[in-house]
Amino acid sequence: MGILPLLCHLVSGRAEEIEKEFLERLDEIIHQSDRDWEKIKCLGSCECEDIVESVFVPLARHCMAMGEYTRGLYYLLECAAAYLHLSNNYMAFCNLNTAENLIKSVDFRATVINQFEEATFYSLKSEVCYNMGQMNLTKKFIRKALILLNRRFPFTLIGVFFKTLMEESKHTSHQKKQQFLYSRSKGEKKLAFLYQQGHCLSLLWQLFSLDTATNSKKFCHLAALMKVNSAEESEDESQIISSYSEFSLCCQMMGNQDKWMKYELMAIQRSSHLRVIGGGLLTTVKLAQSLAYMKLCLGNLPLSIQLGYRAHEMCVRLKKPKLDYLVLCMLFKALFLSTRYQDCVQVLSWLEQLAVVEETIIEMACFFSYCLELLLYAGFSFKSFKECLEFIQRNEKNCILMSQNSIMLGLYSSVAIWFARLQQWGNFKEPFEKARRLLRRTSASFFATSGFCRFLECEILMLRKHLEERPELVRETRTKTLKDLDQVLSRCSTSPICYPRVYHLKAYILLVLGNEEQSQIYLSQAFQLCDTYGNLLEKSWLEISNEWWFTAKGPMEDLWLKAAPDFPKWEIGMTEKDFPEIHKTKYLLRVPALDINNPFPEPEIPDV
Repeated sequence: MGILPLLCHLVSGRAEEIEKEFLERLDEIIHQSDRDWEKIKCLGSCECEDIVESVFVPLARHCMAMGEYTRGLYYLLECAAAYLHLSNNYMAFCNLNTAENLIKSVDFRATVINQFEEATFYSLKSEVCYNMGQMNLTKKFIRKALILLNRRFPFTLIGVFFKTLMEESKHTSHQKKQQFLYSRSKGEKKLAFLYQQGHCLSLLWQLFSLDTATNSKKFCHLAALMKVNSAEESEDESQIISSYSEFSLCCQMMGNQDKWMKYELMAIQRSSHLRVIGGGLLTTVKLAQSLAYMKLCLGNLPLSIQLGYRAHEMCVRLKKPKLDYLVLCMLFKALFLSTRYQDCVQVLSWLEQLAVVEETIIEMACFFSYCLELLLYAGFSFKSFKECLEFIQRNEKNCILMSQNSIMLGLYSSVAIWFARLQQWGNFKEPFEKARRLLRRTSASFFATSGFCRFLECEILMLRKHLEERPELVRETRTKTLKDLDQVLSRCSTSPICYPRVYHLKAYILLVLGNEEQSQIYLSQAFQLCDTYGNLLEKSWLEISNEWWFTAKGPMEDLWLKAAPDFPKWEIGMTEKDFPEIHKTKYLLRVPALDINNPFPEPEIPDV
């Protein structure tokens, strides 16, 4: 293993001090909201749905009926923006469709459309397309919006190269101006353009981050940098902090540790000057969510959990379900890796409630993905395997879900592992092949890497089967498995918390292939990494593997196979005392018997 994960984990004393201050600030905000609940509630949320239904929709209809098409367009865009804020993509689409028909109508052609409103139209349309999984259309509309906002984004690598040089120079200039407290007032029109540019660029870098092509990283980095420059030019603290946080996340996904840590600390330091009302409060919550994710990737699980709980509490108070969903996803993973099962179940119940209330397919997919992880790696159920499988079969053609490659990779790989462990190879093939097709289309995010690890486990179980039953296929399967092992190891540079899992699987591959000495070395390294990152989930499985492979004096019972398929259900209110053997309920990675003289025979060539 390289030096990066160790450096990532050993955070400097100054950074720890800044992070501690940020946690204290979050506690202060929560304490303040307890004292001034009504005031904070009014500042943090509003009755958007009532306002849009009773004010903006009637105004849009009235203006259209009176022939005031310019004002009518304005209110239609306001309606679409409000519905997007409420996560109602259907109504947002309907209003944008009406706006588009109005723009194309004969009566409206004589009217000169305001440039900013046209840019807003394309920006809102791109957001609806993104939410509906139409990624190519999203890029198309964002580029149109950016052209209208005087912030053209290049199409070619040469264009990206020169544009990056310009943006880096501009960023250095902004930093110097901030050093000397240089500022000048911006007009309302200029600020509106800068805010909208930032919104479009934020969506654009996230789009490029989903693309696994090598060149996409350069496009992704440029879009995130351009957002930073737009934010710094606006001189709005909330915008600047959000842009630093996003740029840090972008650098984390690209494996650029220096910039990743630098901009994370810059965002935290600047957040201390924010007022804890309105936009400043929301920016602080978003920063807490972003930090919780990055600390999860780094393996600082205690800090990730502390940030996650505080961010969740503030999301609930501010009524921010979309943000709360991201927080709960990270909080579950951090608790799960720390084997805090009782807390895991509580967080999972919150995620289920959120998914049901908001009626969002992505949140429900994450929920069932986590239910499968509990079945596979914790040895108890929150939802049965049958319920999880039915959800996947019922929704796998949903266009929104189809665009979420990382989630679907995790779901298909989990289902394939289940069938492989139970020796149901007829059912294994379909989800395994679906997962394989998604493999090259996932990003370097933690959730994509986690899904990749599960796919690797599928390949290893298939390799073991071929060793035992189909020796003529061993060489091909071994080559593919080792190739994917190298790829997932390279991805771990952005998510070091995954190293213990991958090293455990590598130790098993080496043992399966007859290299016991190397297997012991990697198993020992996996133990060390578990201690480094606090990955207690993997450590409990490693202990069983170590005993099973090297130190067991007699045969061991596979408690996971014994419990499958009807695992005990963990109800809310239960504790670990209700599951006395929970930490031993792990699937035993069995070692096949090899022909020592010819472990990998050449395939027989039939006589012609």
